[in-house]
Amino acid sequence: MWGESGRLWDELDAGDARALLRVVEECGGARDGEGFREGVLEALARFFGYRHTTFFRGPTRAELFADPNPAARGRAVRLVGRYVEEAHRFDPFAQPGAGALFEAYGVVSLDAVRQLPRSRGTQRYLDDFLGRGGVRAKLVVPLPGAGGIGLLAEDAGAFGVRDLLVAHALRRQLAGLARLHLAPERPAGPTVRLTARQAAVAALVGEGRTNEEIAAALTVGVGTVKKHLTAAMRRAGCRSRVQLAMAWRDGRVGSGGPSPSGQQEQRGQEGAGGVGQEDRRPGGPGFLR
Repeated sequence: MWGESGRLWDELDAGDARALLRVVEECGGARDGEGFREGVLEALARFFGYRHTTFFRGPTRAELFADPNPAARGRAVRLVGRYVEEAHRFDPFAQPGAGALFEAYGVVSLDAVRQLPRSRGTQRYLDDFLGRGGVRAKLVVPLPGAGGIGLLAEDAGAFGVRDLLVAHALRRQLAGLARLHLAPERPAGPTVRLTARQAAVAALVGEGRTNEEIAAALTVGVGTVKKHLTAAMRRAGCRSRVQLAMAWRDGRVGSGGPSPSGQQEQRGQEGAGGVGQEDRRPGGPGFLR
């Protein structure tokens, strides 16, 4: 595909090639990750006329679409709040089937993901979230190991061959800079410490498990899971379970660990709906699958 071809620059129009270099120059000197993201979106609007754009941050595809604070411009500004709170769960670009498209083509269009099998939630996302939001064309440009850029348009078929060439060129030219500016900053230790019970629930939320699956894993009721989840979100200052999952994953939230006497107390309370001996942080890479 173009994104992997040595002839990429030969395919680009000379004006677009110069504009791409200006984009790199404009954002390359950013002082921090947020400045880099905002600089990229500003440059895309100025040099290419892409007015409706997003820039999500995340080293993996799962974390990318779960970014709790994406940068946005134009029409996308009105959409990101609802996306973060709810709609991201049904985004067809985040579904397993879309992974093969990204692997094969690098840059993926809305038309391409429309051909994938759809759940009822994904259909609502396409019709209600994007359709009513005035988005009828979209390209997602992944920057491996760092994040991804979304180009949005109000008219169906707005993106043609020229836009695909530009998108693939952006992917090649910005990927290294993005990794430099957006590399995760791991804290020396958790800034928020949860109780052992809250931490056990938060860790499983971080693996993308539902309340029912967490209840089964910890052998407690769903009501108990909800109680500890609500308490964990409140203590961590998170507005959604996605934010809590990311905070746990990047180490900003952790477990303070019970005292020995606390462990004995927990064992005595297992029958009363406590988490008990399962109160430990599960590992594994299954984040937000």
